[in-house]
Amino acid sequence: MRALLRLGAALLFASSALAAPLATHSPLASIGHGVAIVFSPDLSLENNCAFYERLGFVCYASPSWEEVVDDIGCRNASATPGDAISVVILEAHGTEGNGLKLQASSARNARRSYAAVGALRERLGAAGVRDCILAACNSRRLLRPAIHDTLDRERLFLPATLGIMDAAGHDAGDTRLRFLARADSHTEGITVARTNELSPPTLRALGLEDDKPMTFVVSDIFAQLVTGDPSLDLREATPVDRLKLATPEDARAEDLFARFVEHLDQLATSDDAQPVLMALIGKP
Repeated sequence: MRALLRLGAALLFASSALAAPLATHSPLASIGHGVAIVFSPDLSLENNCAFYERLGFVCYASPSWEEVVDDIGCRNASATPGDAISVVILEAHGTEGNGLKLQASSARNARRSYAAVGALRERLGAAGVRDCILAACNSRRLLRPAIHDTLDRERLFLPATLGIMDAAGHDAGDTRLRFLARADSHTEGITVARTNELSPPTLRALGLEDDKPMTFVVSDIFAQLVTGDPSLDLREATPVDRLKLATPEDARAEDLFARFVEHLDQLATSDDAQPVLMALIGKP
């Protein structure tokens, strides 16, 4: 059984089992090669990152933007050629397009931080990141000139207990970093699933046991990215003002997840170890 939730709402679950060792040389580990995925902790699960790490991602579930950005910088500074993080997927709250939010929960005093896209452009660009995929609700509203570099604190709703990351206001790095988003900026949905919905070959490739299922989450946009869904119109993000509360993918959520599972099954039995997301996103 899966549950569909909004990325703008809190999600508090716990997975039921710890992961087993990853199978060596699994083609599934090529999916996230060179890619980091950043979850707001309340949109993640206790062992959600264990699932994504088995797909080759560097995974974060921290309420602190400073911790996430600093760690990406440190990793890239010491990475061998070809292993640096060049793409970051932001599975964060969009705060109705008023700021990228990471939080432990929706409680007022929870650990929480916000970031302006201009700040991430400076900091992640300086770290060598090439593309950021905005999986947040109303993601293109985040690029509005009025809040691009400095967020409007009065529109953030909940206290920034861990601070706000605003742009420094100067060229701090490689500003060629691109923000990619849907052509139609709206709310996003996620599916909560269990690894016992995966096939035995996929479980073996992930180093998991079918009698010890883990729970994980998959956003609609992530499923579309990985499967190369032709209906996903991903493009360089430009600012919009209009707030949209609809989630068009709701009607296709079951199909999107089924295609994601099928895609994992196909990769698990293939010899193709190419970086999947890198090929789909393309080079600038």
